[in-house]
Amino acid sequence: NSAKSIRIFPRKSDEIAQTIINRFERGVSGLHCCGMYSKSEGYMLLCVVSPKEVPLIIREVKKIDKNSFIFVEEATDVWGEGFQQVMQ
Repeated sequence: NSAKSIRIFPRKSDEIAQTIINRFERGVSGLHCCGMYSKSEGYMLLCVVSPKEVPLIIREVKKIDKNSFIFVEEATDVWGEGFQQVMQ
């Protein structure tokens, strides 16, 4: 059960979040943050997806905001809708 965690630092966070929610049916969290280099405030978007969705989501993000900063990490032990369900 592998998954990937995508973190996106965009300028167009609302539009990107809505695209991920509507097109990929994945939840997105927006965490308020401040870029320490640029001193610009905004939202970092956090989303956990399947490995096959990663290139599709990155492509959509770059269509909306080509300058967004994105990084992807392995996500292990993911529970919740669309992933493992907790056994009772």
